[in-house]
Amino acid sequence: MENTKMDINGTMTITLELFDDSFEAEAHIKFLDDPVREVSFILNNDLCIESITSSNRSVSFYKQETVEQMFRPLSQKITAAGSFPMSEIDIRYNGSIHFDEANQKNWHNEITEDFVSLNWYSVWFPDSLSVNTSDDKVIIKNGHKWFVVKGEYHDADDVWIYGNQESDRCNIVAFSKEKLHTVISPAVDIFYIDESIKDTAEKCVDIYNSILQYYNNILFDKKVISKMDIVCAYPYIKTGGAYQRENLVWCTVPDSDEAGRTYLFAHEIAHIWCCGADCGSWEDWLNETTADWSALLFALYRNDRSLFDNILKPKIELYDKLPAIKTSDGSRPDGVHEKGTVLFYQVYQKYGYDTMVEIVRCFSRLKQKNTKELIDGLIKIGLRGAADMIAEGINYDRK
Repeated sequence: MENTKMDINGTMTITLELFDDSFEAEAHIKFLDDPVREVSFILNNDLCIESITSSNRSVSFYKQETVEQMFRPLSQKITAAGSFPMSEIDIRYNGSIHFDEANQKNWHNEITEDFVSLNWYSVWFPDSLSVNTSDDKVIIKNGHKWFVVKGEYHDADDVWIYGNQESDRCNIVAFSKEKLHTVISPAVDIFYIDESIKDTAEKCVDIYNSILQYYNNILFDKKVISKMDIVCAYPYIKTGGAYQRENLVWCTVPDSDEAGRTYLFAHEIAHIWCCGADCGSWEDWLNETTADWSALLFALYRNDRSLFDNILKPKIELYDKLPAIKTSDGSRPDGVHEKGTVLFYQVYQKYGYDTMVEIVRCFSRLKQKNTKELIDGLIKIGLRGAADMIAEGINYDRK
């Protein structure tokens, strides 16, 4: 029976060939339920679709609209419509993707002859599919040249396979084997190319271990933490911040200043626990504020005033210039990394370290991560005063 609905299941395998500043890819999508006649997806607007076929038969396709998403570049929404029932399709496409800070485009993405970073932020792969895919994997050709973080090398086929990394599929970070340097330790491995950051990279091991010891044994409920990979994009990407994914921290370069690099890792590692609120709305203030305050609590625990000031002072300076946290239309305002952190500082000034520990811990334990649940949760554990300050600080009406 032919399936005309788009609530079907499938798998996607992307074969990727990398060049000095571009790539060619083929996404093979197999439908696990009944055949379909139509499939839609989005892809970076700058990429060119060469062809779409099904069982070696040509499939017509057209650009339905341009899609704008937060944190991502403009994308083309493509609909592929077959004149026959399709049990699979192959999408061949190519192009170049580079980080463009001036236009706030392709964050954390770059293609060079020695370093490649391709991830969700650039829409480099068919996404928002009308098919629910699982077991996604990427096959990188000419594998002898590359080391692919979290990939597996298959010598017989000379390919790397990166497969279904849970929270961030198709997150490719590849280093030229000839240029790659590593710092290897029991809990964390650090990957970089520029030899000038060698000493800084080595110092990051002790910092990571200290942060994890505090988070996983004192601040938060204990988790089983697998070995962490830290990748450094410098000098190919020099600005744009960092992000954390499953057992991965991506950064441009660890700061040469100890306070700066400690804050970087303390904030990103905290997102293992401080996550789950809608990052596309004003509720993202919860993820970022609790991650910042995890880092601040680490500084207080270590009596490290330099780190505490390094984190907090720039945010205090920006506080009055930033818009309100809670927006009337639910959108994500500028300043979610700063405004909430200063609001929590006001709570800290009145109630102290132990209360801030309980607030951050309360958020990490919520089943539904939003402001209402946090305020209700704080009241339940006897922190009504702190809950009232937070509600008033973001103009949140609990009625």
